[in-house]
Amino acid sequence: MPRLNEHYLNLRASDLFSEIKQRTKAFGEAHPGVRLINLGIGDVTQPLPPAVIRALHEATDEMARAETFRGYGPYAGFAVYGGRNAPYASLRTPAGRSSWDFFDAVLAKAHVVGVPGSGFGPSGEGYFRFSAFGSRAETEEAVQRIATCL
Repeated sequence: MPRLNEHYLNLRASDLFSEIKQRTKAFGEAHPGVRLINLGIGDVTQPLPPAVIRALHEATDEMARAETFRGYGPYAGFAVYGGRNAPYASLRTPAGRSSWDFFDAVLAKAHVVGVPGSGFGPSGEGYFRFSAFGSRAETEEAVQRIATCL
């Protein structure tokens, strides 16, 4: 008989991505003329960009060779802090700003949607994640907007 994972009982009623969608929708309704760039989960209705495909191939090749295999975590004797060639990038939020506060500021000032790190648990607080599943041009524009506005 399957058992319920007790941690499910501690989940909040609001899901991370539904919260992002609600905030983004409210902002869009309040600012109908603004063009948002969504780098949250990326555009999953389009094929993967060539750079992501190359990175996935490189990561697979790395894991397939004994001399470059890095294991799956500290229990295997390796310190792993994040994937190389991953389709996501995270940046540290400015000192004193929560990841949700930074999300709101980036949305309001740069018109870019990302993912607050705290949505991935307490260790994600202080980080803001972007997806590489969008177009290169939009990703570059988003970075420029954030650098200019914040």
